[in-house]
Amino acid sequence: MAWPFVPVRNALAISTTLFLLAGCQPDREPPAGPPAAQAARELALDGSVRGELTTQSAMNMNDGSRYDVVDVKVPGDKAVRITLDSAFSGVLALYREGELVEGPSGAQSCCGESRGPAALVFQPAADAAYRIAVSGADRRGFGPFSLQASAIDIVNSGALESGKSLTGWLGRDTPLRGEHRANVYDVNLTEAGLYEFTLRSQDFDAYLQLRGPGVELEDDDSAGDLDARISAYLEPGAYSLRAGSLSQEGAGVYTVTSARAELPAGTVLQNDGELTAGQAVMGSISGKPRQYQFTVRERSRLTLTMDSDQFDAYLELRGAGVALEDDDSGGGSNARLDVVVEPGSYTINASALSGGGMYRLLAQTGPAPAAGGGEIAPGRSMEASLSSGRPDVYELRIPRAGSYVVTMRSTGVDSYLKLSGNGVQVEDDDGAGNLDARLAVDLAAGTYRLEASSVDQNAGVYQLSVE
Repeated sequence: MAWPFVPVRNALAISTTLFLLAGCQPDREPPAGPPAAQAARELALDGSVRGELTTQSAMNMNDGSRYDVVDVKVPGDKAVRITLDSAFSGVLALYREGELVEGPSGAQSCCGESRGPAALVFQPAADAAYRIAVSGADRRGFGPFSLQASAIDIVNSGALESGKSLTGWLGRDTPLRGEHRANVYDVNLTEAGLYEFTLRSQDFDAYLQLRGPGVELEDDDSAGDLDARISAYLEPGAYSLRAGSLSQEGAGVYTVTSARAELPAGTVLQNDGELTAGQAVMGSISGKPRQYQFTVRERSRLTLTMDSDQFDAYLELRGAGVALEDDDSGGGSNARLDVVVEPGSYTINASALSGGGMYRLLAQTGPAPAAGGGEIAPGRSMEASLSSGRPDVYELRIPRAGSYVVTMRSTGVDSYLKLSGNGVQVEDDDGAGNLDARLAVDLAAGTYRLEASSVDQNAGVYQLSVE
């Protein structure tokens, strides 16, 4: 990273070196001193100045890049963002009374991602005058530039009202709260409802944490990019919202917003009680699991899905001899159970492996497929019901020698296949991708034992084919 000048204590040594390398040129002008020694224009808050780096600009003596300087006065109750727009790759550094305060800073980035042009953000402890050095990133950095100074009203604590947005600042003096540097806001709700809290920053990876009556939620990237969002159904009460950085080194300006959210049209908000087949409900988890009941009138295929883009969903089904659970069978971090159930009453627990927020829960029923097992031959495919804790056993009849593929697919269980007989002993878990199993094997004519089961011993519906 280029520095806009070499400190005075090193200027003599470097000047001497340059003199010797130049072949003894005593008439050469000495290199530029520190920014404090240079004449500078003044940049007003919420204003801009233009300039240009040329071969006549002062030289940075450690890499040959050129620089210019601009002064700015900042009141102690403001934070300021200095932004550089330039035709070259530029670097900013901020000084006070000749001492480096912030920078050097090149094109903005956060956590390996580009976030915009070169910028500095700082908040003085009191009214003060600063000097900004604009430098090329290397000796090839020449061209026009524009420097802007934007004043920011900072609120780092106090009440955050619904429908309002506040601008805050994380700095080196912001307290560490656990593993995160964060400011704390008070959220007082007088009505139950769905609320959304969003934290955005161009300067750091945002992190939110909400605590209150029976609630402890956190989020990192749910608002997209590196911004954070918490959505939850909250009861009236006093809550604490921490707005901070995922890493302890994060610093800069952010905006935090509280808003009342509306449920999608036709959506039912239900955190417990009886589920109706075919009717999706929206729920909110902020701690302990949500418990539902479901009644089955006749032997049926029951499919339960729990989807959320805010946390890792987890489902449990209990009742009438069934004890099943699932984490990710619904794809991504969503949960799904697909099983044949007998008539009776069932309990469904919907929970989050970590975090919390809004989710969608749906129970669907349909005709129950037959129990698995029996005879199967090449060219046949079937759907069957797997019982918990034991495999379905098939008699596979191979009419002539050849290459065969046996596939087991399921959206409800982690499929597992095992084939034995006539000197063959093969098995597979995920050969068909996802959680599906596949055996590709050369077989002689004869009869084989084929077992279809689940890795986790769960019950569920599956499809079996032999080709």
